[in-house]
Amino acid sequence: MTGIVLWAALGLALAVAQLQGAAGLTWFGHGPFPHFGWSLALWGLWAAHGLWWAAQRYAPGEPRTVLDTLATLAHNAVLLVIMVEVCLVYATAGWYKIQGSRWQDGTAVFYPMHLDYFSPWPGLSHLLGGNGLMVMLITYGTVIVQVAFPFTLFNRRLKNVLLVAMICEHLSIAVLLGLPFFSLAMITADAVFLPTNFLTWLGGRLSHLRGRLFPGTGTAGPEAPSGEGRRRRCPLWWRWPYARGVSSETTAPAEPLQYDDGYGPKIGVGPHPEPWPEDGRYDPELLAHGDRRNVVDGYRYWTREAIVADLDTRRHDFHVAVENWSHDFNIGSVVRTANAFLAKEIHIVGQRRWNRRGAMVTDRYQHVRHHPDTEALTSWAATEELPIIGIDNLPGSVPLETTVLPRRCVLLFGQEGPGLTEEARRHASRVCSIAQFGSTRSINAGAAAAIAMHAWISRHARIEDV
Repeated sequence: MTGIVLWAALGLALAVAQLQGAAGLTWFGHGPFPHFGWSLALWGLWAAHGLWWAAQRYAPGEPRTVLDTLATLAHNAVLLVIMVEVCLVYATAGWYKIQGSRWQDGTAVFYPMHLDYFSPWPGLSHLLGGNGLMVMLITYGTVIVQVAFPFTLFNRRLKNVLLVAMICEHLSIAVLLGLPFFSLAMITADAVFLPTNFLTWLGGRLSHLRGRLFPGTGTAGPEAPSGEGRRRRCPLWWRWPYARGVSSETTAPAEPLQYDDGYGPKIGVGPHPEPWPEDGRYDPELLAHGDRRNVVDGYRYWTREAIVADLDTRRHDFHVAVENWSHDFNIGSVVRTANAFLAKEIHIVGQRRWNRRGAMVTDRYQHVRHHPDTEALTSWAATEELPIIGIDNLPGSVPLETTVLPRRCVLLFGQEGPGLTEEARRHASRVCSIAQFGSTRSINAGAAAAIAMHAWISRHARIEDV
């Protein structure tokens, strides 16, 4: 209702301004683009928001999907334009500063600090401007950061360090020189480059703070577990909402608490009704704000650590290994299936960084181990006395359908297209093939992994434990 009222009020205000002939509101001139006036742009945005609301409410199927896709494309395109513009601004500013004598001798920083127009805090400005060392550090630090920033975009850690430096610099400009709007505009542009995990964490903290300042705004969700008593409210709103990796080999960003926000209809449950259950497995933050994670209902509101600990008590005896030489997108699907069938561990062979998109954050509940090559995997498997079973349709392979897979084993999968590498074939104690009856040469790597894991489940798992 708030959005509808705001949309209607803005439309009314725009109509009044249009009827009164406000300066700048033209249809085909003096706008953001040639022959494209501000009236056309503003009314277009207003109509687009109305269409978006109507599609969400009355057409949740294909029209909503099309609009989501278009919105994603527009969003990514705008972000790309902003990133390019920011890089150009910093690069050109930095190189012009290098060529100017005032930045070489420090007067470009010294003079503004002694002008009344740029001195909202004269004492502070004179104190800082009177320190030659500080003036030199600010001058040359500004030039170095601006020139280097476009070249650090490919180094995540170095880029984040420079982002912190630039944001601090713009905050100091807002305070020392009295230019808050300029500083805010530049900080907003810099924020485009901040890691998504940090922005999600910041959004979660602000949402939690809003709940603390304005209690009672949440609603209880369905299927909330019952419990006696109320859990003590811990001051957890500064806590990083991403759980630590289950294994030291796992280096990907951990799972956000509300991982599916903005991706279609929400799943899971809302805030738990009070009183909260007295159980150390429950997460106070999830109890307060709901649990939208990709977990079964039995684990709703549990902490990630509690879920992993419970899974560890009943994991199966087979391991899953997958080769990762070209960042195959199917690896995430294999990991998700390994979680569904509760594999003992997941082994990434080759590159340490792998495509996690298809895993749907299920890797956060698994033990993930990295091996630089197949030889390292073979050495580890020999130490654990685990045979390696390769899965690929190769000459000399045996049918998976007639093979009894060992209870303790490593199922090794290749990549989409090339399949198992020659080295993997040599180290595998056996290679099994999956029967196919159509014209295609092979099936998807993720599908093949699911079939092989289910073959192990059909033979060794206790179905009554599901």
